[in-house]
Amino acid sequence: MRITIRSIGLLCLAFSVILRSGQGIAASVEEALDKLNRLPAAERQATLEREARKEGRVVFYTTFNPADLQDLKRLFEQRYPFISLEWFRLGHERLAEKLRSETLAGKLEADVTSLPGLYSDGLRRAGVVAPNRTALRTQLLDGFTDKDGWFTGVYATALVLQYNSKLVRPEELPKDWNDLLDAKWKGQLALDQDGYEWLAGLLDTLGEERGMSFARQLAARDVAVRRGHSLLNQLLAAGEFKIVLGQYDHLAYRAVKAGTPTNYIFMNPIFTELPTGIWVTRLSSRPHAAALLMDFLLGKERQQFFAQGGRRMAHREASYLPNPPAQYRWSVPNPAKWGPRHNELIRSYREIFLTK
Repeated sequence: MRITIRSIGLLCLAFSVILRSGQGIAASVEEALDKLNRLPAAERQATLEREARKEGRVVFYTTFNPADLQDLKRLFEQRYPFISLEWFRLGHERLAEKLRSETLAGKLEADVTSLPGLYSDGLRRAGVVAPNRTALRTQLLDGFTDKDGWFTGVYATALVLQYNSKLVRPEELPKDWNDLLDAKWKGQLALDQDGYEWLAGLLDTLGEERGMSFARQLAARDVAVRRGHSLLNQLLAAGEFKIVLGQYDHLAYRAVKAGTPTNYIFMNPIFTELPTGIWVTRLSSRPHAAALLMDFLLGKERQQFFAQGGRRMAHREASYLPNPPAQYRWSVPNPAKWGPRHNELIRSYREIFLTK
């Protein structure tokens, strides 16, 4: 018994040391960012580059697609050849869980992370991310930042209706959501398995009671559910189904540019995810390289570069090429509403579309 008690005591002591160590790192990261952001622009940049050179690498946990990550790595390392950019990519929910569990264990490898904005509240409460009031935030569109530095958006993803242009004529396309309940679409529709924000848009637009009723009726039409918007893009082009609901705007845009037998339309209102945010992590061991990468992604030149791929970027001067009708409204999930109810939203979506 004495050995057991002593072992427990040692474990508790070890955990206490790890916890205090993590808290110390977190405080030093926030202090470093706050000190940096009070410097004049030229001095701040020089400090970032000098200290990042000593750190030598930066690790990015993200949901960005692989093509964008390859471009980002190439551009970043061309600009800063003394820093190696390493990235780890997962889907939204699995990445959020990885970040939370590694932070709790005090073993978070990531220096920078990006996730859709609905995860922002959970990341902050779990102690995963640090506030960063970089001056570049003043160049971003309304809705891409908060006032306290806890949220900074990189881009926002609109959710479009993508269709196989060989199997669906433009005049057959739905004019509103109820048109999709027509018997002709039975077995011809598809969704991503993580389409939670698409459901949030539906509930905000139709009202929660009516929206849930519509979603259940839609699911009863044998909606195909697959993992990954890129996979849905490929299967649609191959004719496995006729329409993808809630497809990412940039993927639909790129598919048209690539000459695939697909096209897309915007529904009115246009459902959009909250902007995908970017953060320096609170346990980063390379905060200067992390802040440098964050600034790099928010800068006008990189924002315009990624806008060419069909993304709606955060910078005020970056163009949006998918070009929705000017009179259409935008429906953006309210973080104050859906942030605290994020788990509930996930459960509802899975219950409706993933339970057969």
